[in-house]
Amino acid sequence: MKNDEAVGKALVLVRTPFQAWLVEKVVRSEGIKLFDVIYFTQNNSGEDREYYSRLERLADKAEYIFIKKTRPSILAQFLFRFYCHKWFSCSGYHEILMGSIDSYVINALAFSFSGAEFVTFDDGSANINSGGVYNKDRGGVRSRVYRFLLRAKNLEETKAKIARHYSVFPSLPNIVEKSRVVPVSAWQGGRFEGEGEPVSYFVGAPFKEVFSEKQIQSFARAAMSIGIDVYVRHPREYAPLDLGVPFLNKNGEIAEEAILSDANGRPIVLVGYLSTLMFTLSSSACRRVVLVPQGTKENSGLISLARDSGCELVFLGDCDAK
Repeated sequence: MKNDEAVGKALVLVRTPFQAWLVEKVVRSEGIKLFDVIYFTQNNSGEDREYYSRLERLADKAEYIFIKKTRPSILAQFLFRFYCHKWFSCSGYHEILMGSIDSYVINALAFSFSGAEFVTFDDGSANINSGGVYNKDRGGVRSRVYRFLLRAKNLEETKAKIARHYSVFPSLPNIVEKSRVVPVSAWQGGRFEGEGEPVSYFVGAPFKEVFSEKQIQSFARAAMSIGIDVYVRHPREYAPLDLGVPFLNKNGEIAEEAILSDANGRPIVLVGYLSTLMFTLSSSACRRVVLVPQGTKENSGLISLARDSGCELVFLGDCDAK
């Protein structure tokens, strides 16, 4: 890769299908004519491959880096750093577009281009979660050591460098103040309250990464008692709940696009945990039911936002999270 080939380009750094979908809109809004893209993933899902292929067709140069989940998890960051090492020797990028400012490797790569302007974009509901990874720096000696070894910066330094942040949640607090937030129009139509019976979608999640077996069983019982028609499986969900309903065929699309296509104008009901879908499809669903294990302390900010945005909260019994 020749350094002079990157002059005048933007570099796009993404790691989820949602980010890849959103950054296409950012590229158009920024008027970027030439860009390279690196897609980092530990899932290699159909959605990952589909949205990478869309960006690849638009990009000048593109690379897809898949690293399987590792133990310890930090090992994956060092592997990503190894496989993308050639990008650190480039120069001339005038803009860096990225969603995951907390990723050690993405952060370090962005800061390696000292003269570039940072343009960021949402990574789903994590951006509006006041207690989440984009609003609360990982403290402790271990995190500082990792940042030092990978040459990453902390959240405060990173946010200070952000020129613009593109968001599908422009009315909600984000990782920068509103003066630096650029709204992205997405799924803003009126509620589907007419024609036909409502279609109820259960929004899956990587439950086993977060919840105990007892809590997972509570999710299943609550979902079945409400009534589910279609299961929307999460890209990282390797052990979906047994709800006795068919999985949504997403055809490689992100869940929002796939649900709207499948509903085909019928009223939409969403049931699940604190998924990004509960917020991104707030204007498209006639009912949103958020299932919350009683006593859950994490994501309290998101729970409040869900309630304030009109979601129904159903608490699942007094059991502790993992």
